[in-house]
Amino acid sequence: MPESVTLSILDVFPPHEQNTKICVVRCLEGTALLGMSFRVDPSLVEVEDISAHLTLEKIEWYGKSVEQLDTVHSGRVTVKGLAAEWLTPGTMLKSVGSEG
Repeated sequence: MPESVTLSILDVFPPHEQNTKICVVRCLEGTALLGMSFRVDPSLVEVEDISAHLTLEKIEWYGKSVEQLDTVHSGRVTVKGLAAEWLTPGTMLKSVGSEG
């Protein structure tokens, strides 16, 4: 089973593309990798039938593009998915397929 990853959103920038958000996150558990899928709590998504899944499309760490973000590190990430509209500071993202 893949490693469980949890990201905590610290800040959210205004959207620059539809269904896409740039966020400052802290990795609380595991190692976040490019292309990884995350979910938000479905109760946060205000429209029924909207997928709560997001894809991690870009990771920046100290201004450099990187392929992963390790536990306890913070970085700026770009996530894409229909649920991106409902991301706010304090939202927790949990990797898809992980327990809990």
